[in-house]
Amino acid sequence: MQYTIEDITVIILAGGQGKRLGNQNKGLLKLNGETFVSHLLKKMSKQSASQIISANNDISLYKQFNKTIVEDQVDNYQGPLSGIISCKPHANTALVLTIPCDSPLVPANLSQRLLDTYNQHSSTKLCVVHDGSMLQNLFMLFDKSLLNDMEDYFQKDQRQVRAWINRHDYEAVNFSDQALHFTNVNDEASFQRLLSLEQSQ
Repeated sequence: MQYTIEDITVIILAGGQGKRLGNQNKGLLKLNGETFVSHLLKKMSKQSASQIISANNDISLYKQFNKTIVEDQVDNYQGPLSGIISCKPHANTALVLTIPCDSPLVPANLSQRLLDTYNQHSSTKLCVVHDGSMLQNLFMLFDKSLLNDMEDYFQKDQRQVRAWINRHDYEAVNFSDQALHFTNVNDEASFQRLLSLEQSQ
């Protein structure tokens, strides 16, 4: 079967604490006057059938985007896997694409390039972005059925995304020509680098 972008539900992962940014909500940081999440929704609305926001704070602010907002079903910030699993009942397509909220420069062809690889490898149920230097663990396109395996893994007190990826026969998709589009914000210094990068384009 050949899948299209209409078979994709995007989960924007905005449920972290932002500790290295003074507990700021990274999804609500602004780039050119718009929040990171707004940038991502504009791009991904053209690249998927639906979009979900995984968030644990500032829920009223996220509701302005008129998307499904899902809070983690476990307490104490258990990491991105918790957010992804919590979105399981709301993912109504064959495929799921996860995106961290702190990378607002995602490429306009993200979904299609992942899909091209996914469709070319019938035995593969998981594709992950590789930026030429490293695997970008939170940029994953996968069969919705893998959410069951992720949930089992999580319930065994496992929290490492890369370790979960390694459980599967995944395809690393080469985005080395667009590596800067996966620039993310973890602290104030990386936030300033992102702003400089955007201004230079």
